[in-house]
Amino acid sequence: MSFVIALSPAVNWLQQGRYNLLAELRADGASAARIKAETARSDTTRRLLERHAAFEEYVRAMHGDADGMTADRWDFISKNYTADATQDLRALRGIPVLLTLAGHDINVDTADTERTYHKVLDPGGALTVEHYPDATHSLLKRSIEQSDLKITLTALFSPRSLFADGFLDSQQQFLKEISPGNNATP
Repeated sequence: MSFVIALSPAVNWLQQGRYNLLAELRADGASAARIKAETARSDTTRRLLERHAAFEEYVRAMHGDADGMTADRWDFISKNYTADATQDLRALRGIPVLLTLAGHDINVDTADTERTYHKVLDPGGALTVEHYPDATHSLLKRSIEQSDLKITLTALFSPRSLFADGFLDSQQQFLKEISPGNNATP
């Protein structure tokens, strides 16, 4: 492996799932009662996953309200909910890594991700971190992502303008710095 460009990555499935749940509820202006209810529902789901419950048991536990969950999705979650990339990151020590983080990311706790990457990868000295304060999880400009019409029109007439300012340029610069024959170091 020559390099890695990591775009808004999560490290731990369970931690990031809880972060996402609470971030979405705050963004919706949820009441304390709703936050408590949704957190309890999430805790029930976690207990079912720990017991390796079947999808049918999940549906019963949710009182018939699967809330968009399908059997295939439940199977996928059951196989992956304990995923944690911390151990895998150790294999990247010494390999140039560009960690790209969005300022308006409700999917991933970017502060936690950055702390973990620094903790694991700094000993190898090849980590570069770029922050995009106006970007969402997908690294699009927040002002564009909030409107389907803006996304469509920008994608059609100025596709590079979809992304946060400097995002594409920083990737290009990172690749130039790590290219063979270039004396610059990442």
